[in-house]
Amino acid sequence: TVANTPAGQATIVFPTNDLKTNLQPLPLNVTFAADADNDVINISYYINGILNQTQLINTTFNASDGVYILNVSLHDNVTPIAYSANVTVNFTIDTAVPVITLISPGNSTFNTNGNVSFSYNVTDAFSIANCSLIINENINLTNASITNGTRLYFNLSGLSASQLNWSINCTDMASNVNGSQERT
Repeated sequence: TVANTPAGQATIVFPTNDLKTNLQPLPLNVTFAADADNDVINISYYINGILNQTQLINTTFNASDGVYILNVSLHDNVTPIAYSANVTVNFTIDTAVPVITLISPGNSTFNTNGNVSFSYNVTDAFSIANCSLIINENINLTNASITNGTRLYFNLSGLSASQLNWSINCTDMASNVNGSQERT
């Protein structure tokens, strides 16, 4: 009887742990050392604890937006099958853009005193990375401390008495970008 050496442990290269991404399909990339017995290695991909697929090569994962746990184990083609230890990463798929609602100032509002408070709300199924105030098609200010679903402000002073074109752009943690309508 010849002893079989079980497959070694995999390393998950992609997705990285706690990744927020909008990639669809999502590549699943693992590496591992060659089998000591030169046996063919099978890669078993488990999503949220359920076997998704077993492949001989890296693969892709198609899914709806959500939070996922990827477990990967290896085994060779020798009976009885001896699985390697699992390796695990968590990741989030988010393909939806943030939704931005402008609150004030209203459209066609004229600035007379040089002080303007630009108010808006942004919502997203997951977290917002940042929002920027766009004035006359240029980024004026950026806020990276965004509370999802609450009224937010950009306050400017010392503006010349004039009509401004303004909007808000927001990016979520998965790099989905959206811009509001423009107001004057």
